[in-house]
Amino acid sequence: MERNDPLAVGRYRVELGDIGEAVFLECSGLKNTTEVVEYREGGENRDVHKFQGNTKFTNIVLKNGFGRFTSGLRELRAAVVAGEPPMTFDGAIVLLDDEGKEAARWSFSRGFFSRWEGPDFKGGGNALAINTLEIACNIWSFEIEDDRFKPPVPPTPRPRDNVTALFTPMRKTVFEGEEVTFRDRSISTKPIASWDWRCQRNDGWQSSEQHPTARFDKPGAFKIALKVTSESGKSDTATGTVTVRPDRIRARFIADPGTVIQGEEVLFRDTSESVNEITEWAWSCPANSGWTSTERHPSATFEHAGTFEVELRVTNNKGKSDSVKKRVTVRAEEVKAEFEFNPDTVRDGKLDKFKFISFKVASHELTGEAKDLLDEAVKVFKDNPGLRVDLKGWASKEGDEAYNLSLSKNRARSVQGYMKSKGIGSSQIVGVDGYGETEQFAAGNSEEKLKQNRRVEWIIRPDSVTTLKIRAGDKVQFTDRSTTNTSIAEWKWTCANADWVTSDTDQHPVATFAAPGTHPVTLQVTGVAGETAAITHEVVVAPAE
Repeated sequence: MERNDPLAVGRYRVELGDIGEAVFLECSGLKNTTEVVEYREGGENRDVHKFQGNTKFTNIVLKNGFGRFTSGLRELRAAVVAGEPPMTFDGAIVLLDDEGKEAARWSFSRGFFSRWEGPDFKGGGNALAINTLEIACNIWSFEIEDDRFKPPVPPTPRPRDNVTALFTPMRKTVFEGEEVTFRDRSISTKPIASWDWRCQRNDGWQSSEQHPTARFDKPGAFKIALKVTSESGKSDTATGTVTVRPDRIRARFIADPGTVIQGEEVLFRDTSESVNEITEWAWSCPANSGWTSTERHPSATFEHAGTFEVELRVTNNKGKSDSVKKRVTVRAEEVKAEFEFNPDTVRDGKLDKFKFISFKVASHELTGEAKDLLDEAVKVFKDNPGLRVDLKGWASKEGDEAYNLSLSKNRARSVQGYMKSKGIGSSQIVGVDGYGETEQFAAGNSEEKLKQNRRVEWIIRPDSVTTLKIRAGDKVQFTDRSTTNTSIAEWKWTCANADWVTSDTDQHPVATFAAPGTHPVTLQVTGVAGETAAITHEVVVAPAE
């Protein structure tokens, strides 16, 4: 007697439209439910009548390992997410018998993926990466191939052959010279065998690719037609329009900086835009000595002050061009001449001879030699009432003894007191202090070193230098104090009675004056742009001592 065992659920296959057979680990959701509508009988209300309502079909849930069929399934789901015409497909869940033959089939048509759930990831795990997908469809039918399992009802007929042409241009509006890719979205119950794309106005363009690309070299509205044909010979045609705008080109540039001083350089940086490649740059500024350039990022020097209009014209490889103008402001070079002069008296030795005021051994009593020197110094201070100095007294470290700082300060005070007795007050001798010396001047050294160890030094303050009287034969230091908004390139000093120790074109020269009197000295400075300025100061020279 032939056995009629139940079929195992582990042997099945899934068919999905053009993908064909896809591998899935699990398949569920083959369920439908009919709503029960109840009506109570009137009167005694003891009887309840039941009627059938709407029938609901649940979504078919598929689970597969992330891998071989992922890309094709993702494309079917992407069409729904993008809001394109639904990428529906026909399919079936097929149960197989022990011999691998088809025993039963649950068929559906015009289904679409309504949910996609990616795998959950866990570090250290080795489980399979599983995708979960749901197929939504209005109805599915059940068929049994083996007579042993067929119920006593007629089978549901399979869907009839159908094909619908659909496509989407990736860009519906482009500029002249750009390309457009067309994405086929056609639907067919049988595999599509051929695609026929045409656009007569675009120089007779046509293609047999599924997803072709077309270039549009002239503006206008272009009608695109797609004819698709399935393996069964069924065909359908869809049309769409691509709008092509005239070639876009815009001239732009940046002037860096936009405001300069005459003689400075301006860098022009091209920032033009064009659908097609820009191949030519034409720069011009007629007011700037007829300046022109064909470089993309040129530079120009503006020698004169004023407002200059710079024009850029750009041309692309299709012959389209555009131009733009910008202004560059050039400010005049501003040069102001100024200088000051100081007698080089200190460096020339006039006060150097008063550097050391010696004292008697181990005391702060002035020697006769020291008083003679101080009398000469008094003349210098009276000659130069603005002369301001500090006094610094020194003392040695005698053997292992500490510095006698008290003695060194008293020596400075002795000098201050003597000068005060001669009429030189604190407005000229400002500060008094004492310092210790190193062992190089300790007891037992030479008399000259001991003498230097018993000394007071004059420290001339910087704010007193300009008040020193200039006498014939003194060296005079001239210091340039000119200003400019650029930089000074040349200096020229002139004076009929000056003997220039250094060059009269130095920035800070030195000169002497042989004869007393009032001598005008003129400084002329020249900026890098050629602007000049001059100033004259009188140098009063006293007779030599």
